[in-house]
Amino acid sequence: MTNPSVNHTLELKITRDRAQEAPRKRFEGFDFLRAIFSIAIVALKTNLFLLAEILVSSSLAYALMSQIGYMAVPVFLQISLFLFYLKSKKTGFSYFIQKRLPKLISLYLFWLISLVLFDIFVAGEWATIKARLSSFRKVVEFIVSGNQSPFFFFFSLIFLSTLAAMLSTIFKRLGKPSTKIAISYGLLLISCILVLSFPVADLIVSQSPSNSDPAFLRIISNMAGWDYNPISFLPYLFTALIATQEFNDGKLNRLNLWLKVKLLVLLSLFVMFAVLEFNLFEKLLHYSRLSLICGSWLLLDIAILSTRKVPGIVKFISTCSLGIYGFHVFFTRIPDLEHTIFINQFWQIVPGLEIIAVFLVTLIGAIALTLLFQRIRLLKNFV
Repeated sequence: MTNPSVNHTLELKITRDRAQEAPRKRFEGFDFLRAIFSIAIVALKTNLFLLAEILVSSSLAYALMSQIGYMAVPVFLQISLFLFYLKSKKTGFSYFIQKRLPKLISLYLFWLISLVLFDIFVAGEWATIKARLSSFRKVVEFIVSGNQSPFFFFFSLIFLSTLAAMLSTIFKRLGKPSTKIAISYGLLLISCILVLSFPVADLIVSQSPSNSDPAFLRIISNMAGWDYNPISFLPYLFTALIATQEFNDGKLNRLNLWLKVKLLVLLSLFVMFAVLEFNLFEKLLHYSRLSLICGSWLLLDIAILSTRKVPGIVKFISTCSLGIYGFHVFFTRIPDLEHTIFINQFWQIVPGLEIIAVFLVTLIGAIALTLLFQRIRLLKNFV
C-alpha cells in the first residue's frame, strides 16, 4: 500500500517543478530581446548605423541609432528589474542583500577594473585615467560612468535594484492591488516629468544668451547629455513594477482587448515622443527620452506575452549577451582597429566596408571570448 504522505509529497514536488518550468517557458521572449539588443549595442558602438547615412540619409541613421541602438540599455534594465521583482516577491529583502547586490557589485568591479587595466596597458591611456581621478567630483563621475564606458549600465542597475528592493518591501505592506497600481502609475508620471526636464532645460539653455540662465537649469541641461546619468532610468523602476503586478494578476497571460488597447497606447506614445524628440531636441541621442521608456515597456509586455519557440541561434546569442555587452567595449577601445584589419585596399571600392569589418570583428571576437570565459570556472560567472 502506498503511503499517503509520500503521495502528497510527490504531488507537491510535481506542482513545484511545473511552476518553476512555466516561467522559463513564459519568459523565453526575453531571449529574443537579449539577442537582438546585444547585437544592436555592438552596432551602435561600432557605428554600423552610419551605413544608413552613407547609403540613404542622416535622418535614417539617426532613427536607427536612437530607436534601436539606444533602446538596448532600457530593454536590459526592464528585463532585469522585472525578473528581480518576481524573485523578491518570494524571497524578500534578504535575497537582495545576500545574493543580488553582491552579484551586481562583483560584475561591476570585474568589468570596470578590467577596462582600467586595458586602458592603461593596451590603449596607453594612463594620463587619461589619472585625469579622471584627479578630484573627488571626477572620482564620483568615474564610478557612475564606469570609466566613461557602457559599463555605466552596471552602476545604474545597482542603483535601480537598490530602489527596487525598497519599493518591493514597501509594496508588500500595501493591501489592495488597485492601490499599488495607482501609486506605481503616479510615481511613473513623476519620474517621466523629471526625465523630460533634462532635454527641455537643455533646449532652454541652448537658445538663451550665454550664462543668462539660472545655475540649476544649466546643471539639468548638462545632465541631458550624460549617457551615464542614472536618474534618467528612474521610470523603468515603475514600468517593470507595473508589468510585474499585471503579470501576477494574470493580465499578461493572453492577448485580450484590454491588453491590445494598452499595447496600442504604448506604441502610439512611442511614435509620438520619437517624432517630438527628433524635431524639438536636435536629434537627442541620449537616454533622457520618453520614447525609450514607452518603447522598452512595449517590448517588455510583448516578450512576457510571447509563447513563440526560440530558435537555437537566438538562444545561443542570448546566452552570450552579457559577454557580448562586456567584451565589445574593449574592441571599440583598441586604437585604430580598422587599420589592423587588412582590407584597406577595398575601402575606396566599397563605401562603409571598414565599418562592417569592425562590427563583425567586434561581435565575433566578443562571442569567442564569452565562450572561452564560460569554460573557465573562476570567470564564467562574469559572462
